[in-house]
Amino acid sequence: EADLTLAARHPAVTAAYRAISRLPGTWRDLSLVLDPDAASGSVLASLAKVASPAPVSMTWVDRYAGPPLAAGQFAMTLRVMLHPLDRTLTDAETEAYRAELLGALESVPGVRLRRIDT
Repeated sequence: EADLTLAARHPAVTAAYRAISRLPGTWRDLSLVLDPDAASGSVLASLAKVASPAPVSMTWVDRYAGPPLAAGQFAMTLRVMLHPLDRTLTDAETEAYRAELLGALESVPGVRLRRIDT
């Protein structure tokens, strides 16, 4: 027997789908330094507002704390994957999108692009 009253309290989540590209995707990794009070969610929220040239997914792929970073700071790498559906993206389009993402990061307090020396 199934208790339908119990099942009704937990409705099924509607599955979300997106088209799978037959074209090669491209990605850019953004290595960022975050201050202790910065939230990775605010980074994602800010970057999600940037218009992309193709469907995009963003995933945190690395986290590091320690020298040469200041105490309390940590570095995180965000992989930005572009999944074009109708044509292959050019390097110029991909780099223009990356530049817009970096511009959007300027509005996120406590976050900066990681340089070689940090």
